[in-house]
Amino acid sequence: MPTPTVEGSAVTVELAASDVGVALGSSTDVTISESGQYATVEDASVTYAVSHPEEGSTRFAAILDAPVKEQPQWTFDEGTQLLLLDNGTVSISDGENFIGGIDAPWAVDAEGRTLSTHYEIAGSTLRQVVDTTGATFPVVADPTVNFYGPYIQVHLNRSESLAAISGFSACAAVLNKSKVSYAKLLQVACATVVAISGTQLAGGNCVSIHYVVGVGGPAGIWWPWIHKC
Repeated sequence: MPTPTVEGSAVTVELAASDVGVALGSSTDVTISESGQYATVEDASVTYAVSHPEEGSTRFAAILDAPVKEQPQWTFDEGTQLLLLDNGTVSISDGENFIGGIDAPWAVDAEGRTLSTHYEIAGSTLRQVVDTTGATFPVVADPTVNFYGPYIQVHLNRSESLAAISGFSACAAVLNKSKVSYAKLLQVACATVVAISGTQLAGGNCVSIHYVVGVGGPAGIWWPWIHKC
């Protein structure tokens, strides 16, 4: 069950399997359902909801009742690093540890039509941009955060990180030299790693890859993320 708390002008819910708080919109008007399975926050034309459908998973939702000027957004605790990946997903870290991954965005209207949508990142705020042109309201957008473990992690130093984002071959070469036995398997992640920009590594950041063994097929599940180095 989510346990919302009011902090200043925002309602915050803690992510499952972590102590990271996430502010839902900017309203303090919160209602928890009688069943205790979800909480809603009224914020302009958006209703925010949150639930924990299974262990290690937090499902956010934004229900749009009409076209909005400000797209739905979720602000993670200060210091949380969000990295938008090339497949539309987002990895989450605190600069020292991997926290989890946000599934690729989706949005549907009241008639079940899939709407064009994508994430935008501004600091520790996740914004989901939804094109509601021609949509029948209400519209639902539903980011889901998952915690992944057990795992193996490959941490690249500064020079290795800069090399890895420079091209697929360079990235594969860096992983091939790693002392971590599973690193060669992570060469499949290089297409995503090279999409990381030099700007995202500014301020003393480096690339890490979080690898969940034996999940999602022989190659497992991998999440590139940013760590302080």
